[in-house]
Amino acid sequence: MELKGFFSERPVFNRFLIVIGVVLLCSGLFTFLGAWITSSLYGVDMLTDPGILNELNDPDVVASLKILQLLSTGLGMFLIPAFIIAILFSKKPFNYLQLLGKGDVLIGVLVVFLMLVSVPFINVLITMNEGLVLPESLAGLENWMKESEASAMALTNAFLDMRTGTDLFVNLFIMALIPAVGEELMFRGILQGMFRELTGNVHAAVILTAVIFSAFHMQFYGFVPRMLLGLVFGYLLVWTGNMWWPILGHFINNGAAVIMMWFASREELPFDQDQIGTGDGEWKLAMVSAILLIMVMALIRRRASLSGAMNDGQGTTL
Repeated sequence: MELKGFFSERPVFNRFLIVIGVVLLCSGLFTFLGAWITSSLYGVDMLTDPGILNELNDPDVVASLKILQLLSTGLGMFLIPAFIIAILFSKKPFNYLQLLGKGDVLIGVLVVFLMLVSVPFINVLITMNEGLVLPESLAGLENWMKESEASAMALTNAFLDMRTGTDLFVNLFIMALIPAVGEELMFRGILQGMFRELTGNVHAAVILTAVIFSAFHMQFYGFVPRMLLGLVFGYLLVWTGNMWWPILGHFINNGAAVIMMWFASREELPFDQDQIGTGDGEWKLAMVSAILLIMVMALIRRRASLSGAMNDGQGTTL
């Protein structure tokens, strides 16, 4: 039986169910694999110990959590399912995932510049989002959101506690490279294309995917800036037809945060990267950042149009 494209003719709703099934199966298998590895290497029980997140000062626990995140989420939930789904849905899976798009060095440079100049504006959005106050009737929900956010922040800080160059490279791999490739393949490569097919509207597909992308991270006080990044990555794919550009943007965003924390931990960073654009009198910097973000996105769109790469993510010229 030929697996390539076996489900290509199924209705889009059926294929959504297949996506869910593949993701659940792979993430479950890799979660158990990660738990077995961490138990064997460190004697840490990742599945049945409810207090494991209260032991983030234990290096073995942190190492175990990194392994589990890499296997259960990075590989098991995103990267491997994306390729399996592409194989099941297309006879040309690499084309389906748009991994064979035209390369353009100038677009790559613009993507890197885009991610760097957008930092002040993103920081302002984070600050505004953190100021969200829900109505008193939703106090229970707000408390849960704050607890979830605090837990996620504690885990992130534990991961970013880097003492050696090896720690830096491990974090760049686990927290930047694998998420950039896996999440973009799943969200932009799989879901965005399916939403495009379902809605018949490329913009609706980009927006829906960005909302789900942000919601998945379960960090509610960073929902708006993360959704904006999802929109940026979505349109990068739409305009260029090349999955490697949103992957590059995603990697720069995550990787820059890891590298900045590395320098900050060594007291070699003369500023707080999370506060750029949010200080007193820095509103002009944030405005310039927002304007540059729009201008660079327009340049990328123009460049892609001139090179004939612009498409709707499914091979149809806009």
